Amino acid sequence: MKRIGSSRRRAAVGTAVGALVVTALAAAGAPADGVTTAGLAKAQAVSARKAGPAPAWLTTMRAQAVIHKRHGQLVTVGPDPRLATGPGVRDVAGWARKEALEKEAAQADTGGGVSTQSRRSSGTVKPPSGSGRRAVTESEPAGTRGGNDTLATAQRIPGFGTRRPAKNAADVTGDQAAAPRPTLAKIKPNVEDDSTFETAGVTGVSTVRGGATTTGFIGDNPPNPDEPGATDADLYALDLTAGQILDVDLRTTSGDLEPIIFLLDEQGNFLADSFFDPDFFNPSIQAPVKTTGRYYVGVQGFTIIDLGTGKVTVSKGNYALDLAARAGDTDTYKVALAAGDVLGTNVAGSGKVVTLLDAKGTELMGSAQDASGIYPTNTPLPGGGNAVAETVAPKKGTYYVQVSGGDGPYTLQVEAYRPGGTGKVRQTVFLDYDGQRLNTNSVFGRGVTTLSPLSSFLPGWGIKAGDRKALGRKIKATVVENLQKDLVASGLSTTVSVKVVTSDEVKKDPYGGQGVMRVVVGGTIDESGVATIGIAPSIDPGNFAREESALVLLDALSEPGTLGDVENSPPYSLNTYMGPRSDRVRFVGQAVGNVVSHEVGHTLGSFHTDNTDEQASLMDAGGFGYGNLFGVGPDGVGGTADDRDVDFVTDTFDLFEGFTGQENTLARTTWALSR
Repeated sequence: MKRIGSSRRRAAVGTAVGALVVTALAAAGAPADGVTTAGLAKAQAVSARKAGPAPAWLTTMRAQAVIHKRHGQLVTVGPDPRLATGPGVRDVAGWARKEALEKEAAQADTGGGVSTQSRRSSGTVKPPSGSGRRAVTESEPAGTRGGNDTLATAQRIPGFGTRRPAKNAADVTGDQAAAPRPTLAKIKPNVEDDSTFETAGVTGVSTVRGGATTTGFIGDNPPNPDEPGATDADLYALDLTAGQILDVDLRTTSGDLEPIIFLLDEQGNFLADSFFDPDFFNPSIQAPVKTTGRYYVGVQGFTIIDLGTGKVTVSKGNYALDLAARAGDTDTYKVALAAGDVLGTNVAGSGKVVTLLDAKGTELMGSAQDASGIYPTNTPLPGGGNAVAETVAPKKGTYYVQVSGGDGPYTLQVEAYRPGGTGKVRQTVFLDYDGQRLNTNSVFGRGVTTLSPLSSFLPGWGIKAGDRKALGRKIKATVVENLQKDLVASGLSTTVSVKVVTSDEVKKDPYGGQGVMRVVVGGTIDESGVATIGIAPSIDPGNFAREESALVLLDALSEPGTLGDVENSPPYSLNTYMGPRSDRVRFVGQAVGNVVSHEVGHTLGSFHTDNTDEQASLMDAGGFGYGNLFGVGPDGVGGTADDRDVDFVTDTFDLFEGFTGQENTLARTTWALSR
């Protein structure tokens, strides 16, 4: 994920992932390629609740640094974690590696050029051509710095916008003039235990020397009786200055080490990692430094799980590490956007990081990855380079695009579009409670299958059959509030146009009609072949694909659970939050309605937000914190007077999905449903 940006703290998750996975495999059998069994999903949920005494950053990385193989080849477990909402394994590392390999192969096929092909599409999405595009050359002379490095000195892209006669696309050619890499001074290897900030090896970068080189070994950490399954991590301390570029290069030299390198600030917030580096044995990070202070580079080995045999291997071995800090060059451009404009950017060449900011300098999205493969086929947004970032302008004004993290010439695509519903029919959201035969392949399922109806799950929640229609009405009411009433009340747009209908209200399913998206509310993991609660087929900033279909499965949500029994009850089951005082119809309708709104939020352009901070958001990622998504109040009991209203809000991106900044999911959703 080679990125650096706004910091955030990750809550601790379990460290005994390997042992729990082995137990699950033995109990449930090895999962099929791409599909996680319910047993494996439960094991990771238990792991997340049994955090060890290590610092949050260390337990988090131990849980994330897990890859799965079959016959020695990388396989992904479960669906793409950016599109799915628990309870399955969030195979962040596996999907990142898969994407890196696909990108490397695509670049080899195209000779390394920039394309706008989505890996979800059957063909190439061509950008606008001819008079619709503006050619722009960076005004800062090549080989120099300081001309356009700040918001105050940003270079304006003239005549840019979605209103005529402006042009909505610009091709920028520029050059980053970072200082040369410094000479690397050889320093002594760390002494174990070097896995804490207090015992980290002090490198002297960049106070004493510009760069350092050293060696180390992963696998020699002293045993900890409190954490018998703890993996080794080596830390290196650096004192960096805002405006620098940090270069980190690691080379494995012996053993079976498959390394991960990452960057932390002094509060333990993750800022960058090498998940998306296609060179798995010799990863690197090249990241711009935004704030002066102490930082820590970490080295760790991946835990490898063989899905055929159930064998768990913690990779170990020797490595060589180079660390260098040098003056960087941040090129800044400004554009004028109308309220609701969808801004897409794509950088290639030397540009490694693209960052979008508003007029106040708030980071709206920072990216060091090309995530365009998760867009739907008909998106007009650009992709195919080193990094892609996009945002939806909540209001009219000036916005900034920054390119950083590299050295040399680059090309930058900057494009703006009106939302996909502009001038079109009202968007209809159809909630299908009746069960459905459908092809789940588009959401990582097994193919054509039949999903059971909502009524099948009432006994699991202790709801009477006669209350089935009341439950359907409560689910709809929750979705209407989230996707209509709240958006109108926000005042961001005067043209919000959305209708929510259910299978209880129509004789003929409207799905298949123009402007109708569907959410199937029913079915199980086994029926669908998708190890999740909810899943969307794409993330679609601007809502250009207006007839998509999402799933909200109900087996995990209706698993047995006991109120207050945190150790043994699944955190994703609604029964874990219900007791004698609970209004079950109200709570289940509220919780399922929020999950439905979450999946629709993806199809309208929102990525996951941080599920560990204090801000409850409808777009919070799965894994833990389910009570917040369900709307459980301070008393810890769902269906009582203090239940919370969870909304689309502004919250920090989920950093482990590759983005930094503050995601305004309210603006994204509002304008996606405007015409």
